[in-house]
Amino acid sequence: MPPTTTFSPTSVVDKRTSPPPRCSSAATTRTACSAARCAVSETAAAFAALGAPAPEVEPRWDEFDPEDVLDHHGDSTVRLQSDASDETLTSRAFQAALDPALAEWVTHAERSPTGQTWPRFSGAGTAALSDLAGELTSGETAIVVTSAGAIAALVGNLLGAPSRSSRRSTGSSSTPP
Repeated sequence: MPPTTTFSPTSVVDKRTSPPPRCSSAATTRTACSAARCAVSETAAAFAALGAPAPEVEPRWDEFDPEDVLDHHGDSTVRLQSDASDETLTSRAFQAALDPALAEWVTHAERSPTGQTWPRFSGAGTAALSDLAGELTSGETAIVVTSAGAIAALVGNLLGAPSRSSRRSTGSSSTPP
């Protein structure tokens, strides 16, 4: 049976060992993350508890701006931030409003008026990964912390998937194939 590993904001614990394992400087030499993910103190604390190097902020790992996509490509008034008078929105309802806007964003490609177009967003993670891999020497390991959209775009690019497949893999199941 494989070891059970539990993640908490302050530590990673392999239940077969005590105390928790640590990252040696030889094992993990780089920790990169998006600005939003590095700002989450729990993420930084978890890596620090393992002895990993301090995270380097790499903006190319950042998530797309859903507000910008909704503002330019959405028909809905739904937004992440709302005032106190607004009704509480479930993540499923927000995703249902976001999906059509994402489809338009991808379709408009470089013609999108958003601050970051789909081609620039989807290519950013691939470029960041290429640069990071090129900077590592034999035996070095890097850890990257980012979000689902950035990961989906990167995986889609690495697999050579069309943009539609990458967009659908960001977590929504409401968009028909």
